[in-house]
Amino acid sequence: KPGRARCEDGASLRAEAIAAAARLFLQWGYAWASTAMIAEELGVTKAALYYHFPDKESLFLAVFDDYLSGVSAELEAVSPLFDDPAGNPQAAFKALARVFLARGPDSAAMQRLCFQESPRLSEEGRKILAERYHLGLVDPLASCLEKAREAGWVRPQEPGEPPRVWTFMGLLSAFFAPGHPERGSSEPGAVERSAEALARLLLSGLG
Repeated sequence: KPGRARCEDGASLRAEAIAAAARLFLQWGYAWASTAMIAEELGVTKAALYYHFPDKESLFLAVFDDYLSGVSAELEAVSPLFDDPAGNPQAAFKALARVFLARGPDSAAMQRLCFQESPRLSEEGRKILAERYHLGLVDPLASCLEKAREAGWVRPQEPGEPPRVWTFMGLLSAFFAPGHPERGSSEPGAVERSAEALARLLLSGLG
């Protein structure tokens, strides 16, 4: 059977399943990307896939765990740049922007997938996804932005304004929108130019 040999290497199959599921969820959405399609993409049986993921929802959550663990680790690495009020705010915000821009179009696509498809999950699945999203992305990003406020790099949030996290994510989304000359490019030079521009917008708009 096609899945038998690969099922023995559990860690490898699990990682490949998450990568394949991410591609198919991004392409087809949660409803249309079936476990049968994912198994076929991997060249394994559905039984081999179910050995690691009991259902499609658990695989969907694993895709976001993988994405969020990478984002969280990079945000943690960037966070010390915001600790020193005498530091370089442009460099700090540029590094923060790079966490997302360097992932290319998939960064924005994963955000859309999270918000658009989460209503299709069970109540428990939605709760788990929300908790992990806040823990892995919203909370560490908010921490960096709060430290920037405490350092005097950005002004305090005023009544009627959205939370700084969503201001950041909104500006970020513009760099993946149609019409942007380097829309979602992961080419190093394009990432650096976009990160520089996003940092400049954040500081001039909020400073």
